[in-house]
Amino acid sequence: MREWFFEHVLVSADPAVPVRNTLQQQFQVWATSIRPADVLLPISISLHLQPDRSSIRLAMTLLFAWMCLRLLQPLLKPRRVLANARAEALALGLLLVNARVIIYREDINGPTSFLLIGLGLLIGSSLDTKAWRVTLGWIGFAALPLSLSLIQASSSAAKKWFLDPGLLPQLIGSQLSGHGGINRFATLVMMICICGWYFGALSQARIFRLLGFSMSALAYGLCIGSDSRASLLAPPISILLAWAALRFHNRSYWLKGVALASTAALSLAIALWWFVLGPDRLRNQGSDLHRLEAARCWFSLMFTGDNRLLFGVGYGSEKANRICQHVPNYAGVEGAIGHAHNTVAQIGGHLGLSGLVALALVLVLLAQGLTRQFLTITSPLPWGLTGVTWVEAALGLNLALAITSLSTTIFRSNQVNQCLIGVLAASALCHFPLPVKNPPETTSPGANPSLAGS
Repeated sequence: MREWFFEHVLVSADPAVPVRNTLQQQFQVWATSIRPADVLLPISISLHLQPDRSSIRLAMTLLFAWMCLRLLQPLLKPRRVLANARAEALALGLLLVNARVIIYREDINGPTSFLLIGLGLLIGSSLDTKAWRVTLGWIGFAALPLSLSLIQASSSAAKKWFLDPGLLPQLIGSQLSGHGGINRFATLVMMICICGWYFGALSQARIFRLLGFSMSALAYGLCIGSDSRASLLAPPISILLAWAALRFHNRSYWLKGVALASTAALSLAIALWWFVLGPDRLRNQGSDLHRLEAARCWFSLMFTGDNRLLFGVGYGSEKANRICQHVPNYAGVEGAIGHAHNTVAQIGGHLGLSGLVALALVLVLLAQGLTRQFLTITSPLPWGLTGVTWVEAALGLNLALAITSLSTTIFRSNQVNQCLIGVLAASALCHFPLPVKNPPETTSPGANPSLAGS
């Protein structure tokens, strides 16, 4: 055993290669395959939900450390690569000067929220497909400690939460109250759910596929328990739409027409059940009408004078609540709506046209990235989960964020969510070469680097 370890682990097959270089290469392969720094993500996610301040501060410290490590990584590369890392150097500097504000959560609803989203976007845009799969796995793994926390908390309750689903929102509110509101928790577990799903779908090893899908199922159970309709609907809808978009691509127009007609009919049936025929139709009508009125009122803040068209009313909800005091919150209290329940309306009300232009620039950037990725699929993909590609994962992640953004202010009051939103949105910016128009004969048909396991 000792001779085998020395021959195969410590010494390279080529005697001309120094042992030191071999160890360095093996360490780089190991670090690339499991990305040990990313273990800070599930730890930070779990700790920041705890009700005590010390756990939240430790979670913010770990999240800050993870962002520093990821921004520092390009700066440690050789000089020929270092010239392309100017953005990371600038971003690292901005992160460091905001260390106290982030760790002590002194500005969770101010400009720092957009700084964290932007830094997450930059970090995610530097990952390749292999690194992305591992990062999705670490984020999805956070479903396990969250579920265990609720199971432990339910042991002292009169009924187990899995026997009484109505008990779950109460446990989340009492045991995991550091999330900044139940909607913030719902947004978080929605992202964990879809990350676990695509980690499993992109993995080739059976054990990793089982692990990913199991974590996704646990997280979806938390989505159900959060009693948030957005987090309940966003994962299956985004996964299904991304799957359909890739499977019907490069197929006949007749088949695409049938798919679009079926989608429209299904959407109409769900809407009729939701608003007209379902047993909770009155509750749904009232809740959604209030949300629409809140979004309309917040968006209209830009048109209330005093240069608000360009710059909005500023951060905070005091001015908005005074102007929109006729809109009740979920408890029926007027003048305490808190936020717009729509990300576009929230940005428009807070920041005016300047904020909307900034949002449009980011959306155009993401749309271009997704379009570029879509062009790498040059032949029909097989039906089922065996043909899942990175393009499908990136589209599904961004669709989930988009669906949730339309029904709530997705970035509000939670710094972990703010960072993860930027990271997951950057999946659209993952680059790989476009397919060659005339590939050589040795290339398999339809092969492209976006396939799972690449």
